[in-house]
Amino acid sequence: MDYRILETPDAFEQALEVESAIWGVDPRDCVPSSLYRALSHAGGVTHGAYDGDTLVGLALAFPALRDGRLILWSNMTGVLPAYQGQDIGFTLKQVQRDWALEQGYAEIGWTFDPLRRGNANFNLHRLGAAASTYLVNFYGEMPDSINAGTPSDRLEAIWRLNEPRVKALARHQPVQIDYPPIQPNNIILTNGVFIPAALDAGGATLYAEVPASLTDAAVDVQSWRLALRQALQAAFARGCCATDFIASESHHWYVLRRS
Repeated sequence: MDYRILETPDAFEQALEVESAIWGVDPRDCVPSSLYRALSHAGGVTHGAYDGDTLVGLALAFPALRDGRLILWSNMTGVLPAYQGQDIGFTLKQVQRDWALEQGYAEIGWTFDPLRRGNANFNLHRLGAAASTYLVNFYGEMPDSINAGTPSDRLEAIWRLNEPRVKALARHQPVQIDYPPIQPNNIILTNGVFIPAALDAGGATLYAEVPASLTDAAVDVQSWRLALRQALQAAFARGCCATDFIASESHHWYVLRRS
């Protein structure tokens, strides 16, 4: 696999096609190739993963202001379905990180769907990003094949590029953190039910569950989303930050640490 920066109109046209294929978006709703070009000219960057001459994944980012500081905003990262599960997305993010550091950035930000455990695991556990901002129905109604029919709630991830944990994960070095046992008094969400009492009883580390699968007929996605929204908003309001994501048997948990 070859990773390189997209720079030509033809490459940006390929990016549009890949975006449509990854997210099931009508081409008219994709980022126009002209906007890819404008963002590239104005300080943004699109990294591509190539199998030979075929673009199979991309990561688009551009400069942004957050609380008065300049960060790199990663608008989207994705890999064609046939190429997923090969660490291409992870490598794209590391290539993006290297580029950002070369340009003098210390942080990269982006949003992700908090209900999708794959997103949470990738962003928080594999990359080492953290999240403490919950955005309700951030994009409004989205008609694509992944987001249709549910509020487009998002977590805002902040990836602090020079943190020791982030550096270790970039080198594929395991980072072992000993968290307190998961038990009733520190679980603020499980089985789709928000448990507010645990916010005060659970100490410095809390856990919020997400379902293993959103396609399971037994999972009420809307109820889970609203309960997760309540739980994370309440935890963030009390000074917590989502710093990791872990699995315990058949359960999947956000790790929330009080700052």
